[in-house]
Amino acid sequence: MIIHVIDRNYNALTTIDTAASSGVSLQDLKITPGLDGGTLLTIMEATVSKDTNESALIAPGVYLAWQDGAGKDVCVSVTSTNGEDETRRPIIAKDLGMELYNGSASVFASTAPQYLDYYVERELYDSGWAIGVNELGHDVKKLVDTSGDETPLARLQRICTAFDCEMTFSLDFQNLRIKRKLVNIYHHIGADKTDKVFYSGRDVVTMRTSVNTDNVITAIQDSNSGFDDLSTGDGRYFTRLGESIIYDRVANAQYGRGNTSEERFSGFITKSAASTASTPMDCYTELLKILQSSNEPSFSAEVELVFQDGDFGVGDSLTFVDEDYNPALRLKARVASMELHPDDQTQNTIIITNATQLASRISSDLLAKSRQLEDTSVYTLKLSTDNGVGFVDGVAKTTTITPTVTRDGEDITYTLKPGDLLWYKVDKQGVHDTEWETANANALAVTVADTDVVESGQVRCALLLIKKPLVQAIYFIDGLKDVARKVLRLRTDDTVVSAHISDTHYATDTITRDDLENYSRSANHVKNVAELSQLVDLDYIVQNGDTHDGGTASKDIALSNFREIVSDLGLAKCPYFVAWGNHDNNCWGDTRTNSISKVIRNYKPSVPGTKGLHGKGAQMLSNAEMYDVATQPSTIFGIVTDPENPQGGYYYYDVPGKPMRVIVLNAQDVPDTLDTDGYIKYQGLNVAGYRQPQISWLYHTLIDTPAGTTVAIYQHFGFGYRYSTTMAYVPYNYEMIDGIIDAFVSGGKYSGSYTANADFKASVDCDFGGQKGLLAFLAHGHFHNDRINTDSNNIHSYSVGCSVSRPKKDQADRPLGKLQEDLWDVAVVNTATQHVNLVRFGAGKDQEFDY
Repeated sequence: MIIHVIDRNYNALTTIDTAASSGVSLQDLKITPGLDGGTLLTIMEATVSKDTNESALIAPGVYLAWQDGAGKDVCVSVTSTNGEDETRRPIIAKDLGMELYNGSASVFASTAPQYLDYYVERELYDSGWAIGVNELGHDVKKLVDTSGDETPLARLQRICTAFDCEMTFSLDFQNLRIKRKLVNIYHHIGADKTDKVFYSGRDVVTMRTSVNTDNVITAIQDSNSGFDDLSTGDGRYFTRLGESIIYDRVANAQYGRGNTSEERFSGFITKSAASTASTPMDCYTELLKILQSSNEPSFSAEVELVFQDGDFGVGDSLTFVDEDYNPALRLKARVASMELHPDDQTQNTIIITNATQLASRISSDLLAKSRQLEDTSVYTLKLSTDNGVGFVDGVAKTTTITPTVTRDGEDITYTLKPGDLLWYKVDKQGVHDTEWETANANALAVTVADTDVVESGQVRCALLLIKKPLVQAIYFIDGLKDVARKVLRLRTDDTVVSAHISDTHYATDTITRDDLENYSRSANHVKNVAELSQLVDLDYIVQNGDTHDGGTASKDIALSNFREIVSDLGLAKCPYFVAWGNHDNNCWGDTRTNSISKVIRNYKPSVPGTKGLHGKGAQMLSNAEMYDVATQPSTIFGIVTDPENPQGGYYYYDVPGKPMRVIVLNAQDVPDTLDTDGYIKYQGLNVAGYRQPQISWLYHTLIDTPAGTTVAIYQHFGFGYRYSTTMAYVPYNYEMIDGIIDAFVSGGKYSGSYTANADFKASVDCDFGGQKGLLAFLAHGHFHNDRINTDSNNIHSYSVGCSVSRPKKDQADRPLGKLQEDLWDVAVVNTATQHVNLVRFGAGKDQEFDY
């Protein structure tokens, strides 16, 4: 690196070659360019070795000039020394723009908006500086407060803030003499260099981060009402008819004021902006960009990065990939400052800010609207053969079927990968040749021989493309395609297809677990379910409780985790429902803050008198808060709640156009009140139950179910003793729930009552009048095991395993970073044949049964 030393009269004094062995020596050289208040300033720090006569020239007041890695001239002024001794002179040299740091800005009244150059030229008058580049020109006027006493540099930074611009200071040299000193004004310094990718562990040595949520917004309103007629309802962003507001469901779940519902919007942090476009979609897109720029916390990180001066500059945007995340986290981040060490570039570091995750953020139905308006890509799949399609009995023959895929008329067949095509082979009755289909599961072309054809049949092909995956792990994507193939082969006009996931136990903080590695990864398991809805048209999804782990000493963290994981379900292209689990109200974490040990008031305990910790409920979610997070978001899908107890956490949903009723019960229907001692009365982690309103509602819901309609019932806890006869406890009034279900299936009668505990006092008297109901299954989680029990009425009680990869201490952990890390089912219910296929994603196996 060549550095020129220039005196205050612009005379060349000497030249320093930092790589030379003789001459003036600079040690510990560090150059730090960075953005400060919208202005790009450079600082140099070095130690001058006083072993030559010329070293005396490097003193306060002189200029140091050089060309940076991008070939731009840089000039700094030595401003101070610090700790000089007989052999060393440590110096600090600052950007020439720092000249404007001294003195006072002009104080004048600014009562009307003015163009940017008006303010800048007043500050530069008689300073030796002038405006060079001005990208803003005369496009906009702003009002800047110029009445205060401040330095010219501080005034320029105030102007940058007002006009949302950035400034650099540059010099024109001629024969090492400074001809002009220029202030250059840009909309945005730097370039988008996201094609430059830096990988953690390879390019990135360390990354130390900091986050600030002060300026986060979770919704934006168009003051010009530019898209009142646009309505979207699923995915991350949504709007409602009659109002030009974009709501960000994901950001609000993590950073809002505590509400993600469709009806109550007080929890959204809303900003107003005015659209300028002429069409509703353009207005929407305009405000969406503003929302996306402010819907995540401000992010900064110090990064030790392997790079060379000139690879990029301050203001450039780069891509960082952290493969320690599962899947890999991809961030687009802007370089805010750099620390360059010309003598040892392995010590180079940068500060990055404004990091955003590189992922699709637009809801599925809005994308569909956008495609319609923008006439975007049309995919066409065409099959051709090299030897015809007919076979003659006894004549040997083969024919190869080759696909051609086009996008908007352009052939993209060459981009297909194994697994992107789904091949079917069926006979004239529609029966699949599973052996042939398995053999060709990853084929990009297939060969059919005369031995493959018995009578008549068909070979079909479908295109499976995940264009913008919610998760990036290839083992998850491949697993999703495998499940999609199975489901699509089972699907008919009579099937109802749903996903059943339970016990994700998501956590970002805990005082009750040994580690967080497994629990923090389960958010991706929910995204896997949402991703499947992009490949296969799911009728609904059930997250069957223990959605988050509920083991934190902070109610705020528990709420954040709960909202985040429920919001991930909102990425799905279908209705989704969340059952209440025994972990979800964070009573477990609450017991670790301020608690006492006393007898657990559960029902029919296997060991009567068992004691457990009971907290005061300060860190516990109330039943009303449970409803707001777990149930309220699903009201947009038309669920039917109990009019006598609408926030009870139980409801039903009729699948549109299909004879299927989905019932979600709340086995955590437990009072959240305090006992006479000031501690919670029922420790929900180990207490379950149903109260009178839910019991009555279930009877009326089943007796009112239309004839011929198949019913599926979900809840978190097991149904009575159907899972096991040796459980630690069972829900209060489980007998009445079991009795109602048995009577529904048999068409018989049931009567029952309970009075021993006033909090759960209930009774029911039901008669189904000989009309037998259709029950596909009773589905639950909680026990973290796969199990199907069948009783004498052919009622299948179906338990799904734990989605989190560390189920319990007495059950084997599943490997991380593999498909088996995850676990959930796709239920394919054929309402005509009364057959159920459970197709497993992740660890475990497929199952099936008749009902």
